[in-house]
Amino acid sequence: MLFVGLVLICASLLYNRTINGPAFALCIVASAAAVILLANTDRLEQLLFKQGDNELRVGLQQLERNVYARVEALRRIAEGVASMVAEGVARENRFTGEDEVEQMLRRRDDLVRFLSGDDVASQSSAAIVRPIELMADWDLRTRILVDARAAWKLLPGENPNQPPQRDVDAAKVKRVLETPDRLAALQELERLLRGDLLNRIPFEAVETHVVRLRGLIESGRLPKMVPADDMSTAPIR
Repeated sequence: MLFVGLVLICASLLYNRTINGPAFALCIVASAAAVILLANTDRLEQLLFKQGDNELRVGLQQLERNVYARVEALRRIAEGVASMVAEGVARENRFTGEDEVEQMLRRRDDLVRFLSGDDVASQSSAAIVRPIELMADWDLRTRILVDARAAWKLLPGENPNQPPQRDVDAAKVKRVLETPDRLAALQELERLLRGDLLNRIPFEAVETHVVRLRGLIESGRLPKMVPADDMSTAPIR
């Protein structure tokens, strides 16, 4: 598992052009050597101990401590690489299709599995993939707001040249969607559109994305409680 994790780190660095081809090959060889050394440290230590060479035994123990220190450093590098990948997933190709959020969450799940296999603490893992969740949540809420503005309509007899009531009503929708308790926000939004704004914005115009966001939250794929935000600004820029 350690070797696989090291190879994935090397591949990520190559993919992001941090290292070139020869450096990638050297990285693989070094990873294999480190794993082999870790796997055989005890055996080597026993052999040298039998030979009675205490000085070499002490040296080997120091080498073992150094190797484990390098492994810990590599674990921290794995966390750093995963953080960069998570931010890249959160930034790229938004609003390109209905399946984009699902793709983001699948890649989030892949990152979580990778980090769990590399013995990264669950709390640290959750913090690393948080940008993906925040962006998926923001994307869906923004689609709801866009649909609400697009569906807004004048009431009979209103003058379209008067100050835009649509902006006022859209601001109401936006404030509701910014509620940290997302399930409560969606419930309040439905009440608003079926009540005060019934004749302005039909709930059916936003229902598809409301149902989708609610389903992701209830299934645990997106968090229910999210820090208060301003939807005018994306969480990852």
